[in-house]
Amino acid sequence: MLNAAIRIDALPNAKVSVHPMGPCRAEVRVAGELPIVWPERFAASLAPRAIHIIRGEAERRDESWTGFFELESPQSEDAPTEVDYLTLFQSIPPPRQARPIAVLHHGLVRLPNVLRVAIQADDRQGLLADVLIRLKHLGLYPKRMTIDTASGLVTQCFWLTGFGSRDPDVQTERELRDLLNSSRKLRRS
Repeated sequence: MLNAAIRIDALPNAKVSVHPMGPCRAEVRVAGELPIVWPERFAASLAPRAIHIIRGEAERRDESWTGFFELESPQSEDAPTEVDYLTLFQSIPPPRQARPIAVLHHGLVRLPNVLRVAIQADDRQGLLADVLIRLKHLGLYPKRMTIDTASGLVTQCFWLTGFGSRDPDVQTERELRDLLNSSRKLRRS
């Protein structure tokens, strides 16, 4: 059962609420106008704090986002309830070199005005940030995203558009397909 919010932070056109789910677990809800790159900033800022995304989803309609993320931390000093998420969404995280992505399974489908990509990989700290950094370098941004972690595997699905919600072009789709194929990892038995 989700507890009442312990904190609701607001920007002029957005708010973030933090709902405790246990001593080191919380659900963070977002709603309103946030920068297009906030998911990358969010993921990149959680990784060094060892805060893990258990599951979540977010969706953008025009400039407005709605979403939730269930977070967990093994360290009580970096509890998800103690993070200032609004500052985190607005700040630029320190530059970081994206680590290689070892994809176990992937799928890429062109839908009207978006590319839908599904990735399954071994879960590790910073994986979402690394994926979002690579997508941004291709000029792709999530319009919708879902994350689900279970038994050491993470499944991430992204509905991607170009900047300004433009339809991704064929060359970008080809580059994304090449990136996914080159990131393929063979699973050891």
